Amino acid sequence: MRQTPRWRELERFVSVVMDLSYKRDLAIDDPDLLLRVAARLEKAGLDRREFRRDLHPAVLLADARFLYGPSEDLVLPEPSSEALDQAGRFFDEMVWEGDQDETCVELLRDGLSLLERSGFPVRTHTAMILLALYVSVAASDEEPMSELSERASAWALGLPEDSPLVPIVDTVLVATSRELDPIQTLGHLFMIPAFQQPPGQEDRRWHSGPGTDFVPLALEMGYRHVKTSSLRVVRVSAMVAASIEGHERRLEERRGHPLEPDDLVLADFENGEPVLPDAAQLVERWEEMFDLIDLHPAWRHAYLRENARLPLLDGTFVSKRDRREWQAAVDRYVRQHPEDGVPKHKAELGKLRRLMGLLTFPHARHDPVFARRMIALLDGDPVLWDDDLDEVAGLLEAMEAELVTRFDEDPDFRAATLEYVRQLDDQAFVERLAGWVPSAAHDVTDHASLLFVLAVVLFVPSGAEE
Repeated sequence: MRQTPRWRELERFVSVVMDLSYKRDLAIDDPDLLLRVAARLEKAGLDRREFRRDLHPAVLLADARFLYGPSEDLVLPEPSSEALDQAGRFFDEMVWEGDQDETCVELLRDGLSLLERSGFPVRTHTAMILLALYVSVAASDEEPMSELSERASAWALGLPEDSPLVPIVDTVLVATSRELDPIQTLGHLFMIPAFQQPPGQEDRRWHSGPGTDFVPLALEMGYRHVKTSSLRVVRVSAMVAASIEGHERRLEERRGHPLEPDDLVLADFENGEPVLPDAAQLVERWEEMFDLIDLHPAWRHAYLRENARLPLLDGTFVSKRDRREWQAAVDRYVRQHPEDGVPKHKAELGKLRRLMGLLTFPHARHDPVFARRMIALLDGDPVLWDDDLDEVAGLLEAMEAELVTRFDEDPDFRAATLEYVRQLDDQAFVERLAGWVPSAAHDVTDHASLLFVLAVVLFVPSGAEE
């Protein structure tokens, strides 16, 4: 569709909706906004386009799979003895294993484990298999448990006709209607090749929630956030996304199970129970980080004492309300402490970006997956770097002389760096670092990833607290 004239009209539609959403601070699926959008579309003439008859919904969707589902007389694959053996062992081995290969089998195991922890009868009710597949493959963390069954069925029936998952979900749907037990159903599933393969990215997307296709398109068009009735989606850089994923991954490893919708992400676990960090200790840690960048006292006060939301790193706010509350908190501090002066928004933002760059070093030291991701990003085309990567590169450029000198002249530092890189399980990068000639680089972008690992080792010693 991107190659057709309709695409420009679609982008225009997205712009109309987003501009109204921003202006009125309304969710894109709010009835009030939809009424306002309808009036705008009529004025713009976007509701008067004619389509060929074969593109009308009544014709185009007449035989759509989601209207009818699998055939009632669908022949299920006959289980082999090996498949029956795998099915029989499945529930005995149903322990969450975290970040594995993510085949459908492993995802189903994780999903069933999560549902069982929540009280669902996964060992006796075949319908739980479809719920578990949906939960582990496509569902978002914000979906209410009470709607899982309806959404799982809609997802299964809405898969494209050519999706490798169709034989899997159809088998589960038919097995459920025929009242086969879970073990019998798994025996049939193990005969389907796609069951032991990872699902495709397209099948991981949910197509019937508000804005499933709208949201990524709006973010692609440059809008920083999209508000729906159930959540607000904020566009973040690749570096920030990798950081968030790493935090969630470490939480799951410490807790021994995937994050659940109601999990407290700041809590740690002791004896299976969530333990919140001490609020005073959290404030103290933030103060220490703000000391590193000499953040203005008014900004510290607004964030730590009045709980106002910090601006995004590009200087904008998620909502008008956030902007008002932030500015009011800053203004109150300035009135009460005129001796500290008025903070300059741009300068303080620069300090926050610098802090974000500095925090990548300890994160990479303790999370090999994040470290490998940062190396890949810094090895990418510098023209495509976003502001966050530019900030990291700026820090590395400022430290370049010290890092290179230490690597060239300090055998212990060189050995420690090579040992750290070996732990990243990337032999090609180890060889690249061992044979590195810094003087051959014309610009920091030529060896940014190498400087990055040097900075990690220099500023975060092995064994340092996370």
